[in-house]
Amino acid sequence: MRARQTLIAFGMAAAAAACSGSSPTLPATPPSDSSFRVVAVSPAVGQTLSRGAVSVSLTVASDLPGRLTLSIRDQSRASVLTSEPAVDLVPGVVTTLEVFFAVPAAATSIDVRGDFVPAAAGSPTAVSVQYAVR
Repeated sequence: MRARQTLIAFGMAAAAAACSGSSPTLPATPPSDSSFRVVAVSPAVGQTLSRGAVSVSLTVASDLPGRLTLSIRDQSRASVLTSEPAVDLVPGVVTTLEVFFAVPAAATSIDVRGDFVPAAAGSPTAVSVQYAVR
């Protein structure tokens, strides 16, 4: 049985004071030699986000120790977080990184990107999901 850890981060939209499509995709799957795997993403691929307060989570596993950093940007590539949450991954431990933030009123899409960098040997891996905003 795999161990599990969860990190919950709270972010504020750059335009939080002003806060009151197309289907997302999980682009390229990590290469088959990658030790990093996406176990789950929430909201699910294909869902849309509503303006206002939302949460997004990425559940991952890795065979190598390393660091996962999450960035969340709108269609203009502006970050909707005041800082990018990160968590150290432990081999054999399933980790969920969940972020609460406000979708800006002017947003039409949100891109959630997870960047995994191994602590030693291995290639960095990036995964992203783009959500339409309604």
